[in-house]
Amino acid sequence: MSRLLTIAAREYLAFVRTVGFWLSICLMPAGLLIAIYATSVSGRIAPPPHVAIVDLTGGGYGAALTEALRSPAAAALPTSAGAPPPVIVPAPGAPFASAEAAARALRPYLAGDAPTPGGVRLDAVAIVHGPAADPALDLWTRNILEPGLSGRLYQALGDAVRRARLEAAGLTPARIAAIDAWRPQVAQFSPKSEAGRVSARDNLPAFVGLALGFVLYALTLTGAGILLNSIIEEKSSRILEVLLTSASVPEIIGGKILGAALVTASALTVWAAVAGFGFFGRDPRLLG
Repeated sequence: MSRLLTIAAREYLAFVRTVGFWLSICLMPAGLLIAIYATSVSGRIAPPPHVAIVDLTGGGYGAALTEALRSPAAAALPTSAGAPPPVIVPAPGAPFASAEAAARALRPYLAGDAPTPGGVRLDAVAIVHGPAADPALDLWTRNILEPGLSGRLYQALGDAVRRARLEAAGLTPARIAAIDAWRPQVAQFSPKSEAGRVSARDNLPAFVGLALGFVLYALTLTGAGILLNSIIEEKSSRILEVLLTSASVPEIIGGKILGAALVTASALTVWAAVAGFGFFGRDPRLLG
């Protein structure tokens, strides 16, 4: 056991004294902070997309979509958090006889960099077509991955159709607005919660378990790499043969495994301390 611990201590100190070990500890939290900050900054400095809306139904849905995209909530789209809301621009060549004609006329502005007659670069086109009572929406975009914009337009069109149908059924706009303003009060309770009502502190173990599982997975891969590189290096430099003259194979392998485990545990402790400081610093009540 003494030889195993000696080998483990030697492995641990050999890695802890390297510059790469300290870089690996510092780079992961720094990389996460930089990624979060860069995403936020890029969202704020990105130019707002220019969107054209074509309503071929005659039901006034173009105004509803325009209002939805210009509202402050449009700045919180999943793909552009913190970015300004889209800018609504006239559709070049409007009016159009059909949705096919509109798509055919507007597609070249999305496929290339040709500006519209207004001098802007078109980024997306929303074409509402079909009967006014049951419209359809075709969204043409430069970027295929546009879940935020498509979801916003989908919700706005659905709300507009619902309001039109309620008005056709005899409800006044004021009554419809009152119905839309109502929000249910939802509370979660559990017998496992001390206060009865589930709080953020009750959900803390699940978040901590998920975070530790991710970190342990990353550290397992790191520890395996450290162990493998150590054995290969000592085998190539003939140090392993010298160790075999004074210790058995189980002692050498066990010491190396223990040393790699201590290295990964040290990195885990530092990362957990940084994450805990940031997490509990935002809500100190979780420590109560």
